Amino acid sequence: MPRVLEIALIVWTMPLVCQAEIVGVALGQDPPPSELGVHEMLPFPPDDRPLYDEELAASGPTGFLFWDRPLSHRRIGEGWATWSHGYTGDIYYTMGAVEVELWLPSATAAFIVYVEPNGGGGDYTVTANDGTSVTQWTYWAAEAAGFGFYVDGEPSPLTTLTVSGPDEWHDFAIGEFLVARRPYELGDLNCDGFVNGFDIEPFVLAVTDPTGYEAAYPDCEIMLADCDGDGEVSFFDIDAFVALVVGS
Repeated sequence: MPRVLEIALIVWTMPLVCQAEIVGVALGQDPPPSELGVHEMLPFPPDDRPLYDEELAASGPTGFLFWDRPLSHRRIGEGWATWSHGYTGDIYYTMGAVEVELWLPSATAAFIVYVEPNGGGGDYTVTANDGTSVTQWTYWAAEAAGFGFYVDGEPSPLTTLTVSGPDEWHDFAIGEFLVARRPYELGDLNCDGFVNGFDIEPFVLAVTDPTGYEAAYPDCEIMLADCDGDGEVSFFDIDAFVALVVGS
């Protein structure tokens, strides 16, 4: 039997792996912590795009954060009056919408988002993709509240966050994002944060066509295919790769 087919059959028949737990944390009006769980948090850089433009994403230190509707780019003191704990950076206004879904960068292990209403106040809720939610009272006068979520254990299942206002009258702004990413693991040849059957095709490409692999996966590292640890990527890595996938 060809080795690639053998790998695919082993992965197809392996048992399902339980997902790790997502933990939600209410940060209140305090500045964001440098760590969440065991994860070092990295702030998003300043957004140099024009203010008041409607955007669908923001670029962060581990990749793009996307959202499901256009949001107006503002900055504290320039199109948005207040925040909390002295933050003066970029925020994104929902322009009447009372809910927005955030699609997190690939392999996110932890994420922080702050929320402030456009006038008034109420209970705002942020819900992760597994149903974990955090609710906090948030007021518009310099009381932006932080919502943190992190993965406790492996693998990382944190993919989306949904921010919801208390009713149809309370739109809001989001901003002050921080993120942590799981490090790429040996065998994660597509660099999606998981070692599983989706890594078979890029692993085969790395072994048979290194130049093609590097062109197809420019943000990854071909030595993630050196699963036997001999310092080379070769057919001798197949058995060790299979063991990683089956044991993941």
